[in-house]
Amino acid sequence: MVRRLGISKANEALLMSRKVPSDALERTGFVNKIFDVDTRAQGGSDTFLTRVIEEVKEMLTGGHLNGEALLGIKRMVRESESEKIETVNAREVFVGLERFLSGAAQWEFEAIRTGAKKHKL
Repeated sequence: MVRRLGISKANEALLMSRKVPSDALERTGFVNKIFDVDTRAQGGSDTFLTRVIEEVKEMLTGGHLNGEALLGIKRMVRESESEKIETVNAREVFVGLERFLSGAAQWEFEAIRTGAKKHKL
């Protein structure tokens, strides 16, 4: 997240629980494309799904891609970042464990359950 959004936007999202606008997510490559579809409208979810499938078909069809090469390139790209990601994931687990053992997580869940704190989602 930090690598894609930059340190300041990632800090806002992670530390301050601020929502990151969709245009910022697209601009930084966190999402590839934004589809302007009102999913609350009748049939909106189906329209969204149809547009996403059309987009994927357009990108992947036409004979210009070699499946084996595509998978090999994806594997190489992921391998270059995997060690760093695994290290960060392990550190996150231990920080989360420390937080859990301190009782902080239980306090937060209790505050949400009783309505003393509103959940951000």
